[in-house]
Amino acid sequence: MKKTIISTILATTLAGMVFAVATPMTSAAQLDGPKDGSTVVHIQAGGISLDSVPSFNYGAITDTQAGFTSGIATSAAPIQVTDLRGASLPWYVTASAGDLTLQGKDDVKLLTSAVSMNIADGTAVAGQTVDNIYSADDSATATVANGGLTTTATTMSGTVTSTIKVNPSSTLQAGKYDGKITYTLVDSDPTSAS
Repeated sequence: MKKTIISTILATTLAGMVFAVATPMTSAAQLDGPKDGSTVVHIQAGGISLDSVPSFNYGAITDTQAGFTSGIATSAAPIQVTDLRGASLPWYVTASAGDLTLQGKDDVKLLTSAVSMNIADGTAVAGQTVDNIYSADDSATATVANGGLTTTATTMSGTVTSTIKVNPSSTLQAGKYDGKITYTLVDSDPTSAS
């Protein structure tokens, strides 16, 4: 009896195992092809800004009354432009210097004949020398930097120096004279300026 019982249990167990192995695995059927999602990025162009400009302190100039005297100054700040418009668009910067007036006496003007600038090579800005940005009525304007035809976002000049030439005069009053240089950033090609 023992043999029979054992055989029957084995036979049942083996039959169950064969059945489990012989049963095929079923998978989910694809009802439709794959679907694609989409990705969208909108690039917004940034702006363009004139971040820093040179200022000059020419120090003491002696009135020789025998010809013009001059003063030379170096600016601590470069000409710096940040351009986030993309696409390497052109730009340029102009400068215009007007009269210097005696502090406290706006009607007393320094007899200036020229204000020149020497701009050294910088980051994506070529150096240049500008002979004169001065006029009594602020009408003298000169390009002092141009760029933008590069992938560099922030461009700056190298060291900027300036020379002021003062006409001697028997009526020149001693004292400290102040003036301004107006820098203008233009977002176009400098060759298109008229």
